[in-house]
Amino acid sequence: FLPEPGAPGSLGAQGDIRVIGATRGPVALADPPGGVYGPDREVAIVVHFGEEVAYSGDAPELALSVSGVQSTAAYKSGNGTAEFVFGYVVQPGDSTGDLDYHGTGSLTGTITNGTGHAVNRTLHAPGAPGSLSWLSDVRLDPAVPPLIPAGWAADNLILALGQAADVDAIDVGGRTYAVVASAEGAVQLIRVHGNGTMEMEHEVSNDISNNVRLGYAYGVDAFYIGDAAYAIAAAHGGSAVQLLRIHGSNGTLSPVDSLGDTGGNTDAGLELGGATRARVFEMNGTLHALVAGFNDDGVQLVRVHGNGTLEARESWSLDDTAGLELVRAFDAAVFDLGDEKHALVAGH
Repeated sequence: FLPEPGAPGSLGAQGDIRVIGATRGPVALADPPGGVYGPDREVAIVVHFGEEVAYSGDAPELALSVSGVQSTAAYKSGNGTAEFVFGYVVQPGDSTGDLDYHGTGSLTGTITNGTGHAVNRTLHAPGAPGSLSWLSDVRLDPAVPPLIPAGWAADNLILALGQAADVDAIDVGGRTYAVVASAEGAVQLIRVHGNGTMEMEHEVSNDISNNVRLGYAYGVDAFYIGDAAYAIAAAHGGSAVQLLRIHGSNGTLSPVDSLGDTGGNTDAGLELGGATRARVFEMNGTLHALVAGFNDDGVQLVRVHGNGTLEARESWSLDDTAGLELVRAFDAAVFDLGDEKHALVAGH
């Protein structure tokens, strides 16, 4: 018979043997697990340890195999938890099939568990079950357009918006575009790719000599006339509405027609002090735009003809017989109510 556990002569009394559990290798998984990444995009890789761990000394690193060479994913967060997050920013020219780390010893650093013992840092062999490429489907492709960074500035050579005031989206020729109005006096066409990146395509800015009246472009609406795509912009400073053709084949904008205000611009027609929004709608088989006027407290109807020309129609203001009860119209929406059209106008 064996001595009772803990009694003299037992295993516990004879020695100081502790079982701390079998060591398990960490598992790395991309977050999100799949996608194609181009230059300037960051790939987040989460290493799961199965227990809370911490590093000491220099931050750990994860070596990746990129374009046939070893590249480093930098530690970002997770110390004291069961997961470390690493990030790799894709560089121009980076190309991979299925992204994986460089080898089984790609995770570096001094990493210990809650008892102070070093954890197993050995990863699954690249390409084997449990590896990064086996668990995730991340590819790096230099052909994907670079990501336009946040915080675009007026002096940015990629995008000169200054103060983006309004945006609308439209599909043209199988491509998705964002049309952006800038309070700096411009309308820009931006290509939106399926992988979540954007690419600057073209800009049209204020130029009265070339019949472009944008001033401070505050609103934009994208729509179709037959098979052709257009955008109509409302300009506050220029007191105008501007019609632009969207060419999906080459990603450009071209001015088509504009209407200025009776306050000074040539080709006048608008009875508005400063246009802020132009919303396009269909009525009796024809297209119209309802334009909100800021300075004269009114709204105006504009006919959009099938040949791409604009025609000023009736207007209503705060001080006329129509009796609008609003000050400084800022936006307008047109909708059906029964068999009739109605407009809801917001006063600033």
